Amino acid sequence: MQYKNNNDKHAVWTIIFSSYSRAVQKKLLPMFLFISLYSFFICFIVDYFSIHEHFDGAVSFHSLLGVVLGLFLVFRTNTAYDRWWEGRRLWGQLTNDSRALAMKINAFIPNQYTSDRTFFINFISNFSIALKQHLRSEPIIEGLLFQNEEEKKQIDSSINKPAEICACMAKRISTIYKEKKIDGFQLQVLTRDLNSFTDVLGGCERIKSTPIPRSYRLFLRKFLFLYTYTLPFAFVLDFKYITVPIVMLVFYILVSVELIAAEIEDPFGRDVNDLPTDIISTNINKSITQIIKNS
Repeated sequence: MQYKNNNDKHAVWTIIFSSYSRAVQKKLLPMFLFISLYSFFICFIVDYFSIHEHFDGAVSFHSLLGVVLGLFLVFRTNTAYDRWWEGRRLWGQLTNDSRALAMKINAFIPNQYTSDRTFFINFISNFSIALKQHLRSEPIIEGLLFQNEEEKKQIDSSINKPAEICACMAKRISTIYKEKKIDGFQLQVLTRDLNSFTDVLGGCERIKSTPIPRSYRLFLRKFLFLYTYTLPFAFVLDFKYITVPIVMLVFYILVSVELIAAEIEDPFGRDVNDLPTDIISTNINKSITQIIKNS
């Protein structure tokens, strides 16, 4: 997803007329049509039977409910955004850790050990690719690099492929230490850097496997439903049929906030608002290849 330059003279109009993701629009459209018809029906019934006097005080009641609903939506949005931002922070950490490990591999392992250097080029890059597919629950591993079929079979047979990739790198580091290609201090440095990969894996899995409690989401949506579908009674006395666009606008704002929060609370998918893990993985691969090969 590309963003326009802030100096673009049309940037303001682009922001104003830009729309939500297609997933959010598809969910909004049927609800939007229903609330408009429902509001019109309420206005028609009230006007036709002249029962305006029964709705005195409805505006004050909905104002109080609106304050409570606003607090719930703020908490909901902040919680969802915190999950999105933590995911972005973890993937930023993975980028830095991958480059740091690659620079140390390049410095510690001499150029003549081509097989070892190629192994780490492949497996450091493989970790980010396997991680994004693991978080998306995609069993098929595409784009991974291997030197032989044995490496490929070992990764393919694993349930948690990112963890298995870390295990393979740890085993290879131990092997090159036993072969005296690196010393004890370098072993400790590489092991410490590799441990940060498992920290990123654990952090991302925690976000993925612990969604916002279902009971809280259900309560918020029930409250939102109750508030919105009683809203016409608060405005019909003063605005008559103009109540319809007013209710549609309020509904659009409130429900959009809830749907966007639901979309970004799992930031590892393929939606427009999810993290650009494909781009990050590609950049990691390019960086690792450049760092280790261009010695």
